[in-house]
Amino acid sequence: MPMMRRKLLIALASVCFTVAAASGADAQASASPPPQSTQRTPAVVGQAADASKLSDAEAKLARESRAAILAAGLSATYFDKHFQLVRVVNAPGDRRVVWKFKVGEHEAMLNDSVGFYTDERGRRVDTHAVAGALPAAHEIERTITRAQAERIMKSCIGNFDGGGVVYAAHGNPPSGALIFTASAVAPASSKARREREERREREERAARSRRKIGDRKAPRTDEIESEVGEDGAPVRLGAVDLETGQCTKGFGIAGHP
Repeated sequence: MPMMRRKLLIALASVCFTVAAASGADAQASASPPPQSTQRTPAVVGQAADASKLSDAEAKLARESRAAILAAGLSATYFDKHFQLVRVVNAPGDRRVVWKFKVGEHEAMLNDSVGFYTDERGRRVDTHAVAGALPAAHEIERTITRAQAERIMKSCIGNFDGGGVVYAAHGNPPSGALIFTASAVAPASSKARREREERREREERAARSRRKIGDRKAPRTDEIESEVGEDGAPVRLGAVDLETGQCTKGFGIAGHP
């Protein structure tokens, strides 16, 4: 039986407050389209955005996003050394600036969602989510290695699957941090879980057999109903601060998407 996809429904409260990101259409094309083309040249070339191909509106979003990150506590020199513009999206309902933050061997994507409000004079004022999602940012210069982070994570939550690096608010009080996050690999299935899986497989085989012989009286919801209430096992989560090496752990709930 194909395994059902799982997802985490409750994030580790003290791990990270990820920077808001919007998803949607790619940025529209530049005001000077290439010959024989009516669409804009994408503002992204490989892993980095080509600033010369940004429209005036996109360039403005990028400048304002940079300013919002600097206002969190970073110097312009540090920003220009460690941040790289990846993409600017300026489409209806989808406005965002994407940066790549790199320190040593670690890289994290930073998505700055752009909203707006209208002031008392009727002017439209842009707002950048990164301004509130990265409080008290500081200049991270030295970090532990990925291998060290993985060893710490294993000692913190046990065996884990994959893992990734994020730049987000972390700690209490929260401040900008480069964090390695992962979830523990679930232990071997219990007898009850194995029995449930075996029962599902039997039910699927029986349902296929009934369909082959044209038995239309068999209820089609049996397999779905057998799933109700069987999940909810806690999943161990971990976050390793790549600057200090400190690991924070907690639990989430696994369930069906």
